[in-house]
Amino acid sequence: MPNNNKGSRIIITTRMMHVAEFFKKSFIVHVHNLQLLHPNEAWELFCKRVFRFELGGHCPSELEAVSKEIVQKCKQLPLAIIAIGGLLSTKSKTVIEWKKVSQNLSLELGRNAHLTSLTKILSLSYDGLPHYLKPCILYFGLYPEDYSINHKRLARLWIAEGFVKSDERRTPEQVAEEYLSELIQRSLVQVSNVGFEGKVKTCQVHDLLREVIIRKMKDLSFSHCVHEDSVSLSVGKNRRLSIATSPNNVLKSTDISHVRAIHVFGKHGSLEHFLGTLCSQSRTLKALPKSVGELLNLETLDLRNTLVREIPREINKLTKLRHLLAFKRNYEAKYYVLGFTTGVQMEK
Repeated sequence: MPNNNKGSRIIITTRMMHVAEFFKKSFIVHVHNLQLLHPNEAWELFCKRVFRFELGGHCPSELEAVSKEIVQKCKQLPLAIIAIGGLLSTKSKTVIEWKKVSQNLSLELGRNAHLTSLTKILSLSYDGLPHYLKPCILYFGLYPEDYSINHKRLARLWIAEGFVKSDERRTPEQVAEEYLSELIQRSLVQVSNVGFEGKVKTCQVHDLLREVIIRKMKDLSFSHCVHEDSVSLSVGKNRRLSIATSPNNVLKSTDISHVRAIHVFGKHGSLEHFLGTLCSQSRTLKALPKSVGELLNLETLDLRNTLVREIPREINKLTKLRHLLAFKRNYEAKYYVLGFTTGVQMEK
């Protein structure tokens, strides 16, 4: 604490950078940017929280592996470590019991009293966002756990979805950058990689915040997520679909005519169909499924970063297709004549 001979100290905590900057300009204050814990500090805090009344605050060797797995999921966030540590302190000290907690952490968030405060705090962080940032943070729930998202690609997605409102002074891209910066300043989005100039390159959200986001997405019908263990493939009224299993299984068995945004992750690569646009960033994607013909709202097809060499005939069903961006690589690619409209523009 700084010594200013005033005889008292006032500590103000905030997750909003602009609040700290205001006090810094208006008063003689010291601003301390609280960082995530060092891995060793995170482990020490976990052990003190879980074993504070037994074992001298030390983790027994048989629980060390699963304990470090749980601490890793907390991503060095003190709030998460304390909350989950409180939960584990009530559990039997067995590997089987702790493995259950580690594997079912998302379920525990919703049903365990020890994690209720954590869920409430994270929910309040969402509820306190201005209206224009809420759909932007929800978009992170479409991506798998620990997925680092390219910030430029994320900005394009927000713009395509209509989340970004530009004006005469700023381009949509500039506004999207400001939105992302504000989410980072609010400590809701974490920077996972920076470029040579120190600018954000990729970003992600904390795993526990992602679980809260997924619950919000479900409550608001913002998106439907399909995993390998999903019981139902029904999309309902959701306009966005996130698939973490074979896309063919879902596209063949589900009515997606009303869906405007599709994200597919897994061994089949990553496909994104947003607001009439299907683009792929998967360098392992070698073929388009015939079911691409079911995406009736498709206006732009971007295959420039893929290994796709042939476009299926079913593309002729896409009567709204206007832009085909393809074959950035130096090889000949085959495609069928697009005979359904004269408005298609092809770019390489």
